Amino acid sequence: MIRVLIAYGERHLVYAHAFEAVIRTTKPGVDVRVASLRELRAEASRFAPHLVVSSQATDTIPGAWAWFMLPPDPEARSEVCLGGRRRVSNNPGLEELLAVVGETEDLVRDGHTFLGC
Repeated sequence: MIRVLIAYGERHLVYAHAFEAVIRTTKPGVDVRVASLRELRAEASRFAPHLVVSSQATDTIPGAWAWFMLPPDPEARSEVCLGGRRRVSNNPGLEELLAVVGETEDLVRDGHTFLGC
């Protein structure tokens, strides 16, 4: 089972809870938590997520195998770092979020060496 931490600012926590619901519904074996950006570091320290989804770059969270910067502004650039590789996308949908969750599951399940982001 992988752990996913979703963090957004107070004004956009509704997005975090929507993403949480989608992941819980489509990936029932994934442990998902939501935190505000203010709580991100402390929650990441306690929860040790494999994937961090956030409205801001989260590449400074130690121990995360992957992160997905998914800003609430659909015009803003999104970025994924997974297994040490980065990619950029514009206005990704829920399909891409779920794909990143699935790719993270694959890395963890297959026992890949932690590459970090």
